[in-house]
Amino acid sequence: MILWMMPDTSDGQFWAASRSGKRVGGVLTMAEGSRAAVVLDGPVVDEVPPPVSAADSALDVAAFQPITIHGRLDSGVDVTLVNAQNYQPDSGQPRYEAHQAIVGAHVSGADQLYTGVRYQLGHLLLGHLPVGVASVVPDDGSRLSADPAEDGEMWLVYEAATPMTLRQLHMRVVSGCLVLLRLALDQPVAIRACQVRVNEGDPWLTVHSQTYSAPTNLNLLRIVEPAELTLNQFAEWIALNDKLDGLAWPVVEPINGAVQARAQVYTTLVEGLHRRLPYEQSQFPAAQPKWFEKIRQAARRAAKEWATKTGNLDPGAVHTAVNNALAHFDAVGYADRARALVSEVTAAVPELTESVPDLSAQLTRARNELSHHPIPDEEKEPLGDRVLRWAIVAEVAPWLLRVFLLLHAGIDPVVLRAGLLEHERFDVHRANVAQMVADLGWPPPRPAQDKPDTADAGAA
Repeated sequence: MILWMMPDTSDGQFWAASRSGKRVGGVLTMAEGSRAAVVLDGPVVDEVPPPVSAADSALDVAAFQPITIHGRLDSGVDVTLVNAQNYQPDSGQPRYEAHQAIVGAHVSGADQLYTGVRYQLGHLLLGHLPVGVASVVPDDGSRLSADPAEDGEMWLVYEAATPMTLRQLHMRVVSGCLVLLRLALDQPVAIRACQVRVNEGDPWLTVHSQTYSAPTNLNLLRIVEPAELTLNQFAEWIALNDKLDGLAWPVVEPINGAVQARAQVYTTLVEGLHRRLPYEQSQFPAAQPKWFEKIRQAARRAAKEWATKTGNLDPGAVHTAVNNALAHFDAVGYADRARALVSEVTAAVPELTESVPDLSAQLTRARNELSHHPIPDEEKEPLGDRVLRWAIVAEVAPWLLRVFLLLHAGIDPVVLRAGLLEHERFDVHRANVAQMVADLGWPPPRPAQDKPDTADAGAA
């Protein structure tokens, strides 16, 4: 099917999907890189009186609540504006902007279920995928395949085992595959086109969104070549990424702001990703859960009895404090999580820690400092040195997490390391870290077999 070739601006009749009979004329604009917007000749919902005081600001909020608008263009094409919000509620000509527009049908709105989605990312990214075969998404049995389009591009087609909303499909499938490409290429990637269908065999409906645009020009400075990504890897990544709660995106989207904020975000991602992937989460994996509660009960009882004997402590407060302290005593500590990630990554790309002595300890130290903000000893370590140490963590952690995720996406470690060593941005990163470490006067890292065993468990 050829994509809808609609002009940027179209006239038509529009009405609120939740109401019948109240149709008004309007002009719909759907420009690339912008939300679909419609300027109406009059209101399609009951008008909200303008606020006359700050106390009436709730009226503004009510007027801005998203609605679903159906329309029929003069060309005969049906459209649905999903989550449309009125940006000119006090005007005689309301102007609605929609999060998405569905071209080709009237659907119920944000709650509409679809059985499939397909999208284009540019031939250079998907052109190598085989046609006529499908990979099964392991967590739910959905199917992923590649289908050539009439314009020479390639569709990546997801047939859902269970119907999903557009939001669910976008987050699970479209955004999921997009972040994998961002991890692998280390450069922006755009969704060129996206279509959905309600039932199997139904026509494909074009989705207009400001996030979809013409493909960007890819440069040659990428970590992994697109041809290294197989259809099966995309399918398995969709299932894996769905468990990550969106935590892969902060790895590829630069985090701006104070170095303290950047270091804190990246160090917490270490824990978040470790929790969501198949690593041991308990320090006592052979224990039964009821044993932990028995231990807590014994500790609470002993602490309360001792506090009672002293006569100087509130037994109830001691009981509560010990209970809170032991809430997660069985969980793997942060330092162990950091060591697991660093060991896995450096086994594939040892250059990541070539300048930083004991990276897992540095991650743990920064995480605890920036999460709990203890009062520092300025004479022992001046603020400038602390900031530089946090800057090293903020510089190394994104690369650590990128490599970690690509390894779990099934990228060959040999291919990944070779791509990084040829990648200009990674080369600059290594030089920057080496200079910052030298500025701090840190000793060079010792060989792995000579490193002391740091048993600091950190905060769970």
